[in-house]
Amino acid sequence: MLFDIYNIDEAVYPPEERSTMKQIMDRFISSKNDYLLAYCGNKLIGYMSYFPINNRCRDKLINNDDFMDGCIDGTHILENKLQGSSVYIISVAVLPEYQGLGLGMTLIKELDKRFDYLNNAYGCKDVIATAINEKGIRVLEDSGFKKFKVRT
Repeated sequence: MLFDIYNIDEAVYPPEERSTMKQIMDRFISSKNDYLLAYCGNKLIGYMSYFPINNRCRDKLINNDDFMDGCIDGTHILENKLQGSSVYIISVAVLPEYQGLGLGMTLIKELDKRFDYLNNAYGCKDVIATAINEKGIRVLEDSGFKKFKVRT
């Protein structure tokens, strides 16, 4: 399955925005319950990864242009789960041939169903996300996100 996630990233994200296989493995090992997967038959066609983060990590994501998804690894996830303040959607990716069907929004709505647990277990009060292109921004807007910081 990790190779499937890597292949989805390769199909969706430009090279400079892709996670390495090591990053995917570290994140999954540290936080495997924080993945939502979309299948068509036995084929993984999309996924979302998220995890609780503390105020320090949240502030870095919001305020620093140089602190991106690729800066976050398994160590950050374990450390930050100890005292979460926000849920960070690190990635929503759907294979190009399945885009436009609402799968990205469906994955985000599934996260809503887990929010009470995340709030009770980690103290998370809100959800933040980043987008790297217009499609990502559109999915977040359609899912109810209000504020955006576009990285140039």
